[in-house]
Amino acid sequence: MPSIHKNILFLLGGNDLEMDAIRDLLKENNYDFIDKKLAWGAKLSEYQAELEANKNITIAGIELIEDIQIPSNYIKIDHHNELSGNLSSIEQVAEIIEVTLNRRQQLVAVNDTTHIAGMRNIGASKEEIEEIRKADRKIQGVSPEDEIQAEKDIKQARIQNGVTLIKTSIQHFSAITDRLEVPKLMVYNESKLCYYGIGANTRIKDEFEDLIIERRAYYGGKGEGYFGIVDGAYGLAELEILINKIINS
Repeated sequence: MPSIHKNILFLLGGNDLEMDAIRDLLKENNYDFIDKKLAWGAKLSEYQAELEANKNITIAGIELIEDIQIPSNYIKIDHHNELSGNLSSIEQVAEIIEVTLNRRQQLVAVNDTTHIAGMRNIGASKEEIEEIRKADRKIQGVSPEDEIQAEKDIKQARIQNGVTLIKTSIQHFSAITDRLEVPKLMVYNESKLCYYGIGANTRIKDEFEDLIIERRAYYGGKGEGYFGIVDGAYGLAELEILINKIINS
């Protein structure tokens, strides 16, 4: 069915379960969108041509890093870094198009901001949580081999200054974090790291504000949240220095 809403165009960012749900929500309600199937960390410049071609309607960019000049007809939809106090992106989209999210869409929204604990807090069943997390990992690209490796990596975890520290070879850390709920968790590989838990988006975020400004780091989530170093921003030796600073701060 062709779109009946010609006054707004949505540009989709990095693919995950929330973006997948947003795509379905826009389809269901006949809104125009463009989805280039970008990875997490997607940039607005990927849609440069679309911005130039649609200057007379509202453009809503969803979780796109603004690496180019923002046009006056542009709306930013995001809930990461300095916008971590916002509603989830799917909730923001629902408000714009004036629809009510169904139960699964609500779970997707909570999952994206507060993960398993958040879903549990709104009364999600064990089966609902497992379905949401399994679907999210699949869309992220977590393979069966990653799932197996995650279990092996968890067995090799070590504790340093109260932080559970796990080195892995996999790219998608959710295969590990979905299996392990601890107050302080650091997962890293040779090109990136992410810390989850106490102080992540408060004390640690503040300490490394310069890296966030430089877009070498990011943070988000409700409550304690997470703090991470962008993939490829540093080599392993530099990451290990940052790890020590984080867990000893």
